[in-house]
Amino acid sequence: MSRPRRPARGAAKDQPRACRKRCVLPDLKPWGLNFRGARLVVAEGRPAAQLVYTTDNKAIGPLTLIIGSSKEPDVSPALARRQDVNLLYWRHQGRSYALVGQSDVGYLWGIANDVAWQLDAI
Repeated sequence: MSRPRRPARGAAKDQPRACRKRCVLPDLKPWGLNFRGARLVVAEGRPAAQLVYTTDNKAIGPLTLIIGSSKEPDVSPALARRQDVNLLYWRHQGRSYALVGQSDVGYLWGIANDVAWQLDAI
C-alpha cells in the first residue's frame, strides 16, 4: 500500500511560487533514495525548488530534482550529459523539471517516470 503524498512544510507565503499551487515531495525510497533536504534556487531566471536525495549505494549516487515554473511550451523529456553528470529535463503545464545525477541513464529514466507520475507531470 502506498503512503499518502505529503505537502511541503511551511505557510504558502513562505513557499516559492512554483510550489504554491500544490507542492508534493516525491517519494523515491522504492528507488533506494532518501530525501535529505530542499532549498530555493534560481533556474532559467525564476525561483525553483531543489530537492536533494541521497543513498549509500555509490552506483546510484546522490540525485537532485529541480522543479520550477515556466512560461515555455511543454517539452518531452530529453537527456543531456555534462561531464560526468546525467541531466533529464522536461516541461509540463507551466512547470519545468530537471533530474540530475551520476546514476545509469536507464535508472534515471525510471526515476523520472515515477516522479512525473507522482507529480502529475506527464
